[in-house]
Amino acid sequence: MDDDRPAAQETPAAKETIVLVHGTFAGPRGEDARWWKPDALNPFIKRLHDRLGEAAPRCWAHCDEVAPYFFWTGANHWVDRFWAIQHLREHITELHRKGWACHIVGHSHGGNVIAEAMYLLRGTPAEKSVRSVVTLGTPFLDVYGPIQRRNFKRLGWITAAGLLPALALIGLMIEERVRAGHWTDAASAYAIAAAAIAVAFCFVWMIVLPRIMPHLFRKSADPVPALGINSRYDEAWQLLHHVRSTPNPLAVKESLPAYVLGRLKAAALLRYEAAKTLVIRQALDRSPSGPAMTWVFRFFYVLILACILAVPYHFGLSPQSLLLTVFVGCLAIIGAVLLIALLSLGSGRHVANFSKPIELTFTSLLALPIIPSECVTYLVRKQSWTLLQRWALGLDGYRYPLPEVTTVPQRAGGTQFTFEALPAAVETRAMAARSGWINSHLGSAADLFSNLVLTASDVADLLQHIERDQSLVHAAYYTDDDCVERIARWIEQHSTRQQA
Repeated sequence: MDDDRPAAQETPAAKETIVLVHGTFAGPRGEDARWWKPDALNPFIKRLHDRLGEAAPRCWAHCDEVAPYFFWTGANHWVDRFWAIQHLREHITELHRKGWACHIVGHSHGGNVIAEAMYLLRGTPAEKSVRSVVTLGTPFLDVYGPIQRRNFKRLGWITAAGLLPALALIGLMIEERVRAGHWTDAASAYAIAAAAIAVAFCFVWMIVLPRIMPHLFRKSADPVPALGINSRYDEAWQLLHHVRSTPNPLAVKESLPAYVLGRLKAAALLRYEAAKTLVIRQALDRSPSGPAMTWVFRFFYVLILACILAVPYHFGLSPQSLLLTVFVGCLAIIGAVLLIALLSLGSGRHVANFSKPIELTFTSLLALPIIPSECVTYLVRKQSWTLLQRWALGLDGYRYPLPEVTTVPQRAGGTQFTFEALPAAVETRAMAARSGWINSHLGSAADLFSNLVLTASDVADLLQHIERDQSLVHAAYYTDDDCVERIARWIEQHSTRQQA
């Protein structure tokens, strides 16, 4: 622990503290300064204490050598945030056990940690020890609601799996006794009623309750007042919101079979056109009969195919079809003679038109090996954007639909939020400072667009820069005096000491 940490107050009137919850990429790194660390010289804590006055609570007033301050890893991953939620719940419960009231201030994803912890504390005595909550620039994500609903459904299936066989066994025993004459038909009615109750129980447990469960704890008789301050110019919120809401720019709109057939056709035509361009042909026939001759040779091509098909038909059926076979064969021979004559006379265009179907068939067969690579390309284009979204949101390995990025929490337990925009003056000063940041990190527009290759590491690096650079809007919540003043007024408004 730092030696200059504010000392814990021992008098009963001082049993009120402020807990600071940092966001992603803001975890402890050795002796590096952090806005939330319990240091008397910390700029944010010093400004907040100056505006709170002597009678107001202090940041980390409960901390000593036995009771350490709260922090978490700060990793951009939903599992790390899950453990942060559990630890914050335990931290608040321990404060309540020791008789402390607390105000909680969270920045960025720290607001998600607070909201989920308050959801877990709903209806418990420890919830009443929280006097107020403040979230700063939080991109709210409902990550754990789907997991809870899934677990609830699984519990219902397990209950049904154990309940239905037991009821079936009871029904068989009742039926056996009825047939033996020991019981009356009332036992059958009882068995039917029991089965109906079991089905109704399973329906309510697995379908009805998961739908109404999120609404059961939405309202509280004495909700915890919460203040949410956000800005539409917040860089982290803009990045996460737009990455989540932007449709996949690489996805193929066609189905996989249609896409593969289209690519196969395009490859065959490309091979054919390349062969027609590169192969040295004879001079083109410029006679007026050229178009007519083209259709004539296409007709004979069809006859050749018909002759090939007619031979097995003839040998497989009655000999009456011999005349048709001979006729088609004669036409094929005539077509072959004309083709030989055409080759001899050197009419290159007629030869090309005649052989085009054969060449297209051959090039299509040569293009078949591209099918595996095109299938892989289709899947990569379909899933790559989703993977980027999961990395940006810290949801790698999350098996549920991606949640929306909002400014309003979906699950906050017994808290009642009041949402405010970042003061206009604060936004103006932060936007002016951000211009210098953009020039130093992104350079000119030409350089930006010439290197526009977005990867997961790029998004992670950008989020780290946004979280750590105090010249941006995302940091103005705890660096600008006006915003610190608003936080102080909210805490004073709901402080036990001030009300006393």
